Amino acid sequence: MDQVKLIEEVAVALQPFYFANVSPHTTAVEYRKMFEAHARAVGRVVAVLMTDEIGPDIRDKIEQAERHMVGIMVPGSMKAVQPGGDLAELSAAAKRGDVE
Repeated sequence: MDQVKLIEEVAVALQPFYFANVSPHTTAVEYRKMFEAHARAVGRVVAVLMTDEIGPDIRDKIEQAERHMVGIMVPGSMKAVQPGGDLAELSAAAKRGDVE
């Protein structure tokens, strides 16, 4: 099984649920919470799908996958809400009244 493809597909499939309440007024703190929750969920799903047999060690595998996904997904996502990032620019435009 192609793990990278699986991660990409799971991440895309879960996005509508974790980012349903995004608006131009969403703050960086709110985005970070969403990014972290999304990454943890991706890690959970991928850990289970990549395990051949569910056993007593699944909890450890899930926790490890959650930490891994948060570590790789959140920093990259947060770049978008930093000054100059796409989401930061959208938020600034909303505060100016340029976006509804």
